[in-house]
Amino acid sequence: MAIEGISIIVTGGCGNVGTAIVKHLQEQYPTATSTVLDLEKPEVSSSRFIEKVIYYAGNIADKASVNEVFETLGPVVVFHTTGLIPQIARRINMNNDKDHIKVNVQDTRNVFDAATAVVSVRALVFTSSIGNGDSGQDWAGVNESIAIPEM
Repeated sequence: MAIEGISIIVTGGCGNVGTAIVKHLQEQYPTATSTVLDLEKPEVSSSRFIEKVIYYAGNIADKASVNEVFETLGPVVVFHTTGLIPQIARRINMNNDKDHIKVNVQDTRNVFDAATAVVSVRALVFTSSIGNGDSGQDWAGVNESIAIPEM
């Protein structure tokens, strides 16, 4: 699928993974319209702010808001990068199983439902993070054969 000139939404586009995807899209596909849906819009002076990107402040926990953004923009591709990782969860007091399940499973369902409800969406790319309790370790080249780390 050619992505020149199409509408793309990146949920969590102000996070590390999301920002990297948006920067890549802008460099490789400058005619595509990249839209970020994240909790807050970045300040223009922030390293996370990217010229020519449209920013929507919203929470994927708000199903109606997610549906509205998808219906309004009619994206062809959705990159879902929003997720709760332990390092951030501890900092914002959301580091229990219930919070992780809500954000990473239930709220992800809102994105999936919105993407499948909009006929324009041809691809939904779900990303995850290597984030775990040991963010200082180099995890390059690992696969599912390693033991699950303790949080």
